Amino acid sequence: MELAGLDAQSLIARPPQFPIVTRERRDDWIRGVLSIRGIKVDNVMVRKILEGNRDPRCSRQERVFIGGLDRALDRLLARGAKGELPDGWFTIELFETVTQGLPRFTNNHLRRDLPWDSLRHLRYPKPSEIGGMLDRFTEEHRYCDMPLVFDRMHPVRCAFRGMWRLGRISPFPDFNLMFAFIFMNAFHVAHGYPLIVPAVSDKQMLENLVTGPVPQRLVQFESRLLEAALAA
Repeated sequence: MELAGLDAQSLIARPPQFPIVTRERRDDWIRGVLSIRGIKVDNVMVRKILEGNRDPRCSRQERVFIGGLDRALDRLLARGAKGELPDGWFTIELFETVTQGLPRFTNNHLRRDLPWDSLRHLRYPKPSEIGGMLDRFTEEHRYCDMPLVFDRMHPVRCAFRGMWRLGRISPFPDFNLMFAFIFMNAFHVAHGYPLIVPAVSDKQMLENLVTGPVPQRLVQFESRLLEAALAA
């Protein structure tokens, strides 16, 4: 099942609405997002931490990220419920939310050197260029894309291109692909679509994606998005 031809018109044309996200799906999403950076947690660990309990398998960093991602998801959904598209500075706010409590990220939200999660064969913008690029990472500026191309594309696929571009900017010291994926989710939710929950295999797929040409479509995500919309 896919959005090939974008023929699911009843889903595509629906106005933005606050998605119904069950607790189980939230836990799945948090677990999946962390897997993009290779952090392995399971739903039991996620649930214990969010209920204020301890899990001996969880490091302090994992506890911070689990709680931070839960709060970031609330912000993402609330913004999406109003149909507000994300921008570069909103991703910075989300980064601050998720990493709050980790000393190495205190006053260190924009990278000052190469990202710690650098990918091989990818040339990154200089740190001095990041602020200006984030200023233009907006709907008005088509997320630094080409207007003639961007304006012809369906919002689902515009989100993929935004994810790709944010991944290549890599504005953060670390966790850049993770936040590029979160940006894509925020873009979809603002257009009335459900969350895409990352699979373990998405880590390698996203690394390959960002080091390649700008995507026209992502069949894996389109299929998952339509399945989630049909199940809603």
